[in-house]
Amino acid sequence: MTTLRNTAIAPPITQVLHRTVKIDGLDIFYREAGPQDAPTVLLLHGFPTSSHMFRNLVPALADKYHVVAPDYPGYGHSSMPPHDEFNYTFDNNNHPSFLGSLAVFPTDDFVLRASV
Repeated sequence: MTTLRNTAIAPPITQVLHRTVKIDGLDIFYREAGPQDAPTVLLLHGFPTSSHMFRNLVPALADKYHVVAPDYPGYGHSSMPPHDEFNYTFDNNNHPSFLGSLAVFPTDDFVLRASV
């Protein structure tokens, strides 16, 4: 009788970090993975989703890219300020000061991927 053994080696599991940074008084949650010195891919979610929609894409890209997927204010795990204190617009959420404030990558060195 022959016994078969599974000798396949599972691929390494990519670590996806869940972090928060304070920007203009708001806690902004983001997912991050991949080497810091690799080109950065910024994944921006659409309405009405969150960075959770990229939960499978982030580790899939992390072997070649530094991947960052933030939650906009009012979405996912980020702060939800009242409507009379925060203007929920695409222009406001994607303003260079907002993206640059993430401080996890230089704003002149990233690939932008937006989902609608």
